[in-house]
Amino acid sequence: MAVALIAQRHMDASLVEKGNLAAKVLSLSGPYPRSPDMVQLGPWADDIKTVGLQTLSTWHFITTPYYPDKNFTLEFSPVQTVNVASVIPMLQSALQNAASNSEIIAQSLALLIHFVGDIHQPLHNANMFSNQYPESDLGGNAQTIAIDSTGTKMLLHAYWDSMAEGKAGEDKSRPLSKDDYKDLNEFVDYLEATYASTLKDAEKNLLNTTRISGESYDLAVKHAYPGAENGATLSAEYKTNAKSITERQVLLAGYRLAKMLNTTLKSVSTTAPLNGRKEVEAKVPT
Repeated sequence: MAVALIAQRHMDASLVEKGNLAAKVLSLSGPYPRSPDMVQLGPWADDIKTVGLQTLSTWHFITTPYYPDKNFTLEFSPVQTVNVASVIPMLQSALQNAASNSEIIAQSLALLIHFVGDIHQPLHNANMFSNQYPESDLGGNAQTIAIDSTGTKMLLHAYWDSMAEGKAGEDKSRPLSKDDYKDLNEFVDYLEATYASTLKDAEKNLLNTTRISGESYDLAVKHAYPGAENGATLSAEYKTNAKSITERQVLLAGYRLAKMLNTTLKSVSTTAPLNGRKEVEAKVPT
């Protein structure tokens, strides 16, 4: 949700209004009461997985191989055709298609917000293939690490998803309370104050998803995997580094999402979402 809130802060107000309208349509039509506005729309892509809808599960990542063992390589590419890097431009096209109805607009926006976040998480962009993991470590989902001296265990992938135990916001109960929204805003304030000055314009303006995925892959290979072998206890240095990397990536994702939506939503008419909302409200008591 932090990514969407950052984006919202840097979007044209009229486009934020469109995004909130699309979220309202999705919220009412599901019904998906946990996604009443654009900020809370992001986790919807995970919500539908929790009820057993795994159809889009491979859209959350890309299986780019990492080979730490020099004597181990695959004879074929494990990269799936439809992946987090390829699907983002598809969703942008769906949003801009004049034939898209309110359902397509709302769902495409929800998925776009989520996947822009995912493509900035290093372990959504790299999979280790080795003698120990000949069928891959599933982006760290097959590796368990200890995160403190008491031996508290987490999957390596989940550790990075949590922003290295950071205040990611995704563990908040939705719809957000006023206090939770306040906490999320304060967290985004912290991210902007801490990392905005470190981001170059060239970084913020990069929207090519293949290159973005490549950036995240490099972070995984250089920083996520070394020092986090299966069963290892993470060092203080590793945790500090992981925290700063993931926090900076969230801010960068928010800036890039804002740039995408400032362009993509311009051509989206409010007619379809408005009609969709009227249709839903006529059928569903509100």
